[in-house]
Amino acid sequence: MRNRSHIQRGSGVYACRTCQHNTRDTGDNGDVRLCPACYTLAGEDNSLSDNGKLYDADSARNEFYALMEQTSLVRAKQLFPRVWSALIQAPTTTTGSAA
Repeated sequence: MRNRSHIQRGSGVYACRTCQHNTRDTGDNGDVRLCPACYTLAGEDNSLSDNGKLYDADSARNEFYALMEQTSLVRAKQLFPRVWSALIQAPTTTTGSAA
């Protein structure tokens, strides 16, 4: 389940600068006018530029799926190609213990 910040009271709807999805300010994304998915993925793209690796692959994967639901797989790949490439190479974590 995705952990979302709450919509800020009195915030209007705006189009995300990246994917054009209509969204609202959730407290951390309003200043840059990004939807929560693009905000997280832009941070991951920045981490790839600065450190050569994803900051949180599981979070990036969840937000990439959310962006795919808002747009399409093709569009999500176009918007964040480096994150997509890193996600393909990143191992997935599993919950539970190995027997």
